[in-house]
Amino acid sequence: MPLEARWLIVAVWMAIIYWFSDQPNSSEVTAMVFYNHNFLMRKLAHVTEFAILFSLCRCAIAATLTNAPDSNTQGLRLSKQSAWALIISISYAFFDEWHQSVVPGRSSSTVDVGIDSIGPILVIALMALSKSIAAFRSRATS
Repeated sequence: MPLEARWLIVAVWMAIIYWFSDQPNSSEVTAMVFYNHNFLMRKLAHVTEFAILFSLCRCAIAATLTNAPDSNTQGLRLSKQSAWALIISISYAFFDEWHQSVVPGRSSSTVDVGIDSIGPILVIALMALSKSIAAFRSRATS
């Protein structure tokens, strides 16, 4: 996939998050669907959308560095790629909360930034777990 397409996908996903955040009084609308589970479902949606944003950013960063002409950046470690993707994701979570503060019927909270940040952190934890399992299996078969 071309490098520009990867970053375009990141931008489109950010636009989708923006669009969802731009819906006035959205809690009342989702309450009609989820009833007593409205709070939980809305928070899970935020965790999921920011986990996806993190994953898309990480893929775009990895592709960017692979295509970089500077040989010093080509070997950027996975942890640094994840760190940059985490910074982008959390920064967008702050922007998203600010944006919600100006939308009628929406509120803004730094606690929600923390909830949004759970998504990327879960992806990082799953990546680390996957790497550990692969290393364990590799040692077990050697």
